[in-house]
Amino acid sequence: MSRLRLAPVVRQDIRDALAFTLARFGTDKASGYSALIRVALRELATAPRCGHRRQDVHDDAWVHPIAKPGKAARHLFLYEIVDGEARIYGFLYDAMDLATRWHERAER
Repeated sequence: MSRLRLAPVVRQDIRDALAFTLARFGTDKASGYSALIRVALRELATAPRCGHRRQDVHDDAWVHPIAKPGKAARHLFLYEIVDGEARIYGFLYDAMDLATRWHERAER
């Protein structure tokens, strides 16, 4: 099993997304969204290459959407793989400018 490394801002990204979901859609949707996040993190810990390369963002960038069949979700994890480890730089809404976020977070 691989490991995960989350940049400190990722935890805040997750809190913000869950707070928005709770306020806008209620407890049931927020709980469901939280479950999708946990599943995606387990997938990334087990097999970082489960995501998709996004060379349009950066040569090293990968994304892993949290959506599942029958479970709509617009967020994804933005990360790179280093020595078999997923280094996650963001939990972002899919319409965000991922290249800008990558440069703000991964290249520090």
